[in-house]
Amino acid sequence: MMRRLAPAVTDAKRSHPASSWQPDHDHFRRRVEERLRDDGCARPEFVAAVLEVRARLGLDVAGFAELLRVDRSVVDEAEAGCPARAVVLALARLAPDIDWPALIRGPARPALRRASDRATLEQR
Repeated sequence: MMRRLAPAVTDAKRSHPASSWQPDHDHFRRRVEERLRDDGCARPEFVAAVLEVRARLGLDVAGFAELLRVDRSVVDEAEAGCPARAVVLALARLAPDIDWPALIRGPARPALRRASDRATLEQR
């Protein structure tokens, strides 16, 4: 019985209205960047772009590190806003549509981890 259902399931998935749906990666990146900025991330544009590329590829951190040929801790650091040169070069090869050098130019904003830090900065 399962053999007869498999083609039917495959056909149903193919003809489902959502089968052609693709996520809006630009929207994802803008929203993540906004939240990271609100949370006080040092390089929100860079981190959002890294997360977008990883999401596009559908990889977890370990798989992404393997693809980039770096240690997992290097990916963790990049996703925290501390890009290593090896990661930036690998990302430029993976996603040439993103201007990686522009995302890491200039000094990083100071990371504000606590709400009290953000409140102090806003009072200035």
